[in-house]
Amino acid sequence: MSVQYERKELGGGIHFSVILDKRYKTNFFSVRLITKLSPETASANSIIPSILSKSCESHPSQTEFNRMLTALYGSTVYDGCGKLGDYQTLSVNGTAIGDRYALEGENICGQLIDIILECVTRPALENGVFPEKEFELKRRELIDDILTEINDKRSYAFMQTSKIVYKGEPAANSVNGTLETAKSLTPKTVYEQYRRLISEAQIEVIFAGGEYPEGAEEKIIGAFKPADRKVPSDIIIAPSPVKHQSVSAEDELDVVQCKMILAYKFRSENEPAVRLLNMVLGATPVSKLFTNVREKLSLCYYCSSSVNLMKKTLFVDSGVSLDKVEAAKAEINRQIEEIKAGNVTESELSAAKLAISNSAKAYYDYPKALAGWYFNNSIRGISDDPEEIAAKVCAVTMDELKEAAASLVPDTEYLLRGLDESAGDDE
Repeated sequence: MSVQYERKELGGGIHFSVILDKRYKTNFFSVRLITKLSPETASANSIIPSILSKSCESHPSQTEFNRMLTALYGSTVYDGCGKLGDYQTLSVNGTAIGDRYALEGENICGQLIDIILECVTRPALENGVFPEKEFELKRRELIDDILTEINDKRSYAFMQTSKIVYKGEPAANSVNGTLETAKSLTPKTVYEQYRRLISEAQIEVIFAGGEYPEGAEEKIIGAFKPADRKVPSDIIIAPSPVKHQSVSAEDELDVVQCKMILAYKFRSENEPAVRLLNMVLGATPVSKLFTNVREKLSLCYYCSSSVNLMKKTLFVDSGVSLDKVEAAKAEINRQIEEIKAGNVTESELSAAKLAISNSAKAYYDYPKALAGWYFNNSIRGISDDPEEIAAKVCAVTMDELKEAAASLVPDTEYLLRGLDESAGDDE
């Protein structure tokens, strides 16, 4: 693909990435704050971007702010909050049409950048803190999100498993924090945390679009004043340690369908081989878990795998009736042993590699998707584009795949069992 990518340091722990592809008709601009995930600050951090993305100093009301975006050819500004290894990422993002499509030759890209930077560095305030009305609305939404995590039993099971798998590590915490911390938030405490982040967090600014954003670098430096910031600590990629002995745990809730999650740590340093292992095992509809555990043997309602490369952890996530838990567990582990032994058909291997290739191509469809790719990988010191990574995965040999599978170490078995043993679907 004809994509240009450059990431440069602007000082003060601020980096600016530019991703250019002339085919794009829209531009994407994002400011992301990266901080260590902590139970004390997770809830406050989570609510901050949702407040920042709804107004700014020059357009303090949401009505006025939205009217301004509508006039800018329907531009959008929205928030994001996620987990990246042991870190929490907070973002204010925006999209707008490319300047060459503006009817009067307006500098839409420059205005979008101005808006996002103002949202992040000059938010609308009331008596020196976040406005009470807007804050309370967002706090209520955060509480609802936390309750949803609990009510969605598949999400709840994964959250509980992560607490065990990453016990004692920042990654064990939810990005939304706890119900107690969310309820205790005030406009003052959240604003104080916002000021700390602006001063101390790692900042990644990303532009992806069809034309170079002239003057963006100077605008970013002017908005954040790198010389006035405390230089943040480097982001540390810390794989989760392998446990001396695997852990088994279970909870019981009023659910119809049991949720079983098996977690494994992997020792392999061959990342392309681990990516391929995940695809062959359970990340596609033609994977071993889907084909055998779900379809042929009907042991699970769903059964898939995922991998956390930063924490070097592989998860197998399944929904299963209580009477089939042990059989499903045994078959999942048997499928891993099959890969270790090299019992992978050519069609299974080809399907996994094709899925990787197709997934890589999909990243180029939207500026936002490609920006997310480069952000997640640049944090780990990887600058390869999606097709380069896909090529490396497709070049993995059977011996390398077997070695990656052999490096898996059982870590945690978690079961969320129901009070009612009858089968059903409550995903």
